[in-house]
Amino acid sequence: MMVDTNQEMKPKTNRRRVSSAAVLAAQRGVPAGTYRVDADALRKAR
Repeated sequence: MMVDTNQEMKPKTNRRRVSSAAVLAAQRGVPAGTYRVDADALRKAR
């Protein structure tokens, strides 16, 4: 049972991460689909 619940929770967390990243990209005026590249640039900047 624990394995099944863990597998079900992973996609939800991934959706939240993607949605949050998309929202941040939209707020910055970055076109949809480029937030991944923007995230990589932020990681390098850090």
